[in-house]
Amino acid sequence: MIVFDASPLVHFAVADELALLGRLVRQASIPPRVRDELVVDQPDAPGAAALRRELDRRRPWLQVHELDAVGAARAEALAAPPLDTGEAAAIALALQLDAILVIDERAGRRAAEARGLTVTGTIGLLLKAKERGLIPAVRPVLDSMIASGLRISPGLREEALRTTGEG
Repeated sequence: MIVFDASPLVHFAVADELALLGRLVRQASIPPRVRDELVVDQPDAPGAAALRRELDRRRPWLQVHELDAVGAARAEALAAPPLDTGEAAAIALALQLDAILVIDERAGRRAAEARGLTVTGTIGLLLKAKERGLIPAVRPVLDSMIASGLRISPGLREEALRTTGEG
């Protein structure tokens, strides 16, 4: 099971790579708070329309999963700076489902890892897609994501490209 925070989904949506993400993860969940960040709070934000279409599909690979009472209490307790409510809810849902968490923000990654979760992010998913032969190269997708707002250090970009033999 995989749980997503908002930003990796936005990066894949804006780069027009949601289909790739669906082939890579096959089934994933988001808490309602992350859904709201993606398609309700800012309905005209980049990637929102594509994400709304994905969530509205008859058999979506991405589904909204409610937090149980323990998860909701955990999310509420986590939702304090530096974490926002979406990150807190994603961490709580990953704990509830014993899932891998896909999150990019450093503070969220640290909070999740401190609670024993396995964490990956946008770059990790791109590397996995290349490893599985779902994309021929990471560079064009990564550069498209960077051009549309993915913040990544030049060193991390180069490391990712070296890892795939593209750097």
